Amino acid sequence: MVVGTDNVLVGWGANTGTIFADGTTTIRTTPSVVNKGSMPASKQILDIETTTTLSAIQCLLDDGNLWGWGVNTYGAVRIVFCI
Repeated sequence: MVVGTDNVLVGWGANTGTIFADGTTTIRTTPSVVNKGSMPASKQILDIETTTTLSAIQCLLDDGNLWGWGVNTYGAVRIVFCI
């Protein structure tokens, strides 16, 4: 996973847990845009973390919030409260 200069999240490889958020598990052999869903478009992604199996992804935003999605079998998608 990488973040482009335009704040677009792009990735390729396994789509285990539908981390591309498109409702499929289709393997991506070329860079593909990740659907960020309800993540606020005005927020910048500062950091990205994926699981070793690419089944979950988390993005740290510039407001301190952490957004995550994917399979949560082992608690990889953490629930974070920011105060």
